[in-house]
Amino acid sequence: QKTALLHEVDHRVKNNLQVISSLMLLKARRTPEGEARDALQAMADRIGALSTAHRMLYSEGDVSRFDFQEFTTDLIADLAAG
Repeated sequence: QKTALLHEVDHRVKNNLQVISSLMLLKARRTPEGEARDALQAMADRIGALSTAHRMLYSEGDVSRFDFQEFTTDLIADLAAG
């Protein structure tokens, strides 16, 4: 039961981060170039970093360990793809 609850929480967090990121990027694309657009893009990038960290923590199954080098490699790859 505890495992099922953790999977449900993981799923909801991933979905919420994706929705927030998508809304930020959509708004950034519709905002004229400038400081506001840059701020929206920066927030979307930060949300992407949170999503990457969350994915790494829950995919390993051991949330007590965190490989920072793997995180930065994945984050850079995600930013380059976006």
